[in-house]
Amino acid sequence: MKLLVILYILLLVGCNRKSLVNSGCIRNCYQILKDSANSKLRESGEIKGRLFDFADNSPVTNARIIIKGTNFEQELKPNKYGKFSIELNEGSYIINISRIGIHELTTQQIKVRKGHLMKIDFMITYEI
Repeated sequence: MKLLVILYILLLVGCNRKSLVNSGCIRNCYQILKDSANSKLRESGEIKGRLFDFADNSPVTNARIIIKGTNFEQELKPNKYGKFSIELNEGSYIINISRIGIHELTTQQIKVRKGHLMKIDFMITYEI
């Protein structure tokens, strides 16, 4: 929402219809928004991952992913490809994966650093 307000103000203040096309104002506004989005990642870190079945490498989509940190807990669901992602403040987190019929997975502490992307894939096996 904040980015849309910034774009609207930039268009309102600095650009009229004619200058939008001729001066590259839209391109400049886009660059400002892009830089703002990139600075957000620099202020936080990101975890991306994938859940897949050990037996046939197919995506696991109906699992619960719980990210726990100090005074923080959030539940995620993987998409149809078994992928998930979350932006987090710098700090230590534990990831817990659960689903009926599988062994529950819990990671050791994972350190998230500002501006860094961490990729983690989870191989799911079924309880026998």
